[in-house]
Amino acid sequence: MNTLIEQVRVEIAYRGYSSKTEKSYCDALQKVSRFFNKPLDTVSADELNQFFKDPSTRRLSRSSQSLIINSLAFLYKHILKRALKLDVALPKAPFKAPAYISRGEIQTLIAACDHVRVKTLIMLCYGCGLRISEALQLKVAYIDSERNTLYIEHGKGKRARYVVLPPSVLEKQC
Repeated sequence: MNTLIEQVRVEIAYRGYSSKTEKSYCDALQKVSRFFNKPLDTVSADELNQFFKDPSTRRLSRSSQSLIINSLAFLYKHILKRALKLDVALPKAPFKAPAYISRGEIQTLIAACDHVRVKTLIMLCYGCGLRISEALQLKVAYIDSERNTLYIEHGKGKRARYVVLPPSVLEKQC
């Protein structure tokens, strides 16, 4: 593997980024390196701008192009210690309205559950707005029934937070 990309891998691990970020950044840098067929520290800003104007790159989704830009920015800032001068226009992001589940649908789902643990998990996720990964790491000690709050220790981005615990979920005798 390219030594610069290996340095990126080490730096990402050192900074505590997730393994998915490490893999995504390194794969993106590998793609750019293969495109130029030379080390990334020898690629000029003009060449990088041409890379983003190439039809094969323009066909990539907005998120894929952003990933490449972010991985290059990380490489330049933390490994090469120089400014990255890109003049790139990303495609406009499409607006997607969120899909909501109705109150009736969630009540039907909860009523259809035979297993107490699954029913409680669904009620917690819906009532508190939890992610599945957060709900799976809950402990009884995290419930504060006096203040109607629930402590989420391992939230997205490894951030802890408190959420409001609805009385209907707290009082539910499963």
